[in-house]
Amino acid sequence: MCEFRHISSCSVPAKSHQKLVEQLQGQGLEVQIQKDVSILDFHLASPFFNFKLREFLCVQRLAAQASSEGSGSSVSIHWYIMTSPFTDEATQKFFENHKYFGLEANQVTFFQQGTIPCVSNDGRFIMETPFKVAKAPDGNGGVYSALKYSKLLEDMASRGIKYVDCYGVDNALVRVADPAFVGYFIDKGVAAAAKVVRKAYPQEKVGVFVRRGKGGPLTVVEYNELDQSLASAINQQTGRLRFCWSNVCLHIQHLPSS
Repeated sequence: MCEFRHISSCSVPAKSHQKLVEQLQGQGLEVQIQKDVSILDFHLASPFFNFKLREFLCVQRLAAQASSEGSGSSVSIHWYIMTSPFTDEATQKFFENHKYFGLEANQVTFFQQGTIPCVSNDGRFIMETPFKVAKAPDGNGGVYSALKYSKLLEDMASRGIKYVDCYGVDNALVRVADPAFVGYFIDKGVAAAAKVVRKAYPQEKVGVFVRRGKGGPLTVVEYNELDQSLASAINQQTGRLRFCWSNVCLHIQHLPSS
C-alpha cells in the first residue's frame, strides 16, 4: 500500500497532472430539499466543501514534499465542480462568500450538467406549469456529456492533465485523491477504475456493477432496474450477494493525450 501511495504522490499532483471533478447534480431530492446538498448547514465545524478541500490540499503538500519540490506552494490543483441549472448560481455565490476556501478563483471551474424531462411512473410528463414540462438534472452519468459540451476536456488537455478523479459531493467519507487508490490505478495502467462498497442487503437502494453478457463490459444497473430475484441472488462460493459491488460514484479516468 505504501508503494502505491509513493507512486501517486510522486507521479501525479506534483506534476499538476491530476484534477478533481466534483458532482453536485442533486437538489436534495431524497430528503425533499430544493437546494444543492453541499451548501446546506449541517451544523458542522466548517462548511462541507472545506472538509474536502483540506484533504486534497494535504495530498498536494505531501506530493510536493515527496518529489523534493519543497512546500505545497509549487503545486497547483484544479477543481472542476459540476452543478445544475437549479443549483449553479447559489453554489458559485457560496464559493465567493467563502473566498473559494483558500484557493485562487482561477483554480475552480464550474460547469452545468444537462437536464431531462420528468416522467411519472405511468409514463406521463410531469408539468411544472400547465404549459411547461418539468425538468431535472440528468444524473451522475451527465458529467461526461457536460464536460464535453463545456469544452472542459480541451481545457484539461491544455493544462497537461493526465488523470481525473471524480466523486459525489454528498459522500462525506470519500478520500479525495486517495494516494493509495491513485497509485494503484497508475501502476495497473488501465483507462478507468472505480471504488466500490459491498452492498449491505438486497433491497439497499444503490446501483451495482454488473458484466453484461459473457465477457462483456462492466456497467452499472440501478437498484430500480435490477430484478428482485437477481438482487437477492447469492454467490454460492462466497455466501454473499451475487451482485454486491455498489456504485458510490468514486471514479478515476486516464485522460488520453490529444
